Amino acid sequence: MSTAATGPVLVLGSASPARATLLRNAGVSALIRTSRGDEDELIRAAGNLTPVGLTQMLATAKARDVAEQVRSGEVPAVPSGSRVLVIGADSMLDFEGAVLGKARSAEEVRTRWAAMSDRTGELVTGH
Repeated sequence: MSTAATGPVLVLGSASPARATLLRNAGVSALIRTSRGDEDELIRAAGNLTPVGLTQMLATAKARDVAEQVRSGEVPAVPSGSRVLVIGADSMLDFEGAVLGKARSAEEVRTRWAAMSDRTGELVTGH
């Protein structure tokens, strides 16, 4: 009797509800695990990366941290010996030369919305 191979366990290394919803809506089942890294510290250490370089660096750092959590057994939902695929992702808004991450407060959101009125920016996502 042959046993069909099963695909890898997918782990999304992101706290983004939108990313989890996107996968669910596409019919993809994934475990959600957030990175423990300090995003602000990583950004400070990154130097003068472009928005694309910055988001790629952050996505990679998140994926590596979550992969280490899986390797060390900190993700109990992953059965021992399973093949695992970790996806890390991060997004930033490139707005008039400034790279904007997540707003920290409702006031910051209102200030940004006012500054962006009638202007455009580019949302950059790294995977």
